[in-house]
Amino acid sequence: MKAISHFDKIFVHKEYIDFRKGVMSLAAIIQDDMELDPFKNYLFIFTNSSRNRLRIIYWDKTGFVMWYKILERGRYFWPQELDGEVININKKILTDLMSGLNPWQQGHKEVNCSVV
Repeated sequence: MKAISHFDKIFVHKEYIDFRKGVMSLAAIIQDDMELDPFKNYLFIFTNSSRNRLRIIYWDKTGFVMWYKILERGRYFWPQELDGEVININKKILTDLMSGLNPWQQGHKEVNCSVV
């Protein structure tokens, strides 16, 4: 099993997928829908419609590896407003996502005040 730091790029598939799909179906999604090479040194992240499960796959030069995580409570924050079906993220965003933080939150909105 490779550490997250060993991957060249990390991609999130923005649309939800049917989790009955296996590794080969996910590889086909990577190749056909995401238009990426599933055999590169990349990590690919998918979620289900409830956003309480993640499937993460990569090619390790001998076959596909799949990590599967199910949240007992809560949901993963998932990008909604970002453009495109594929999102290239960095290791910090992945760590935030896995830790339950919202990595796509823009922060607090600016407030203009004139009197205290």
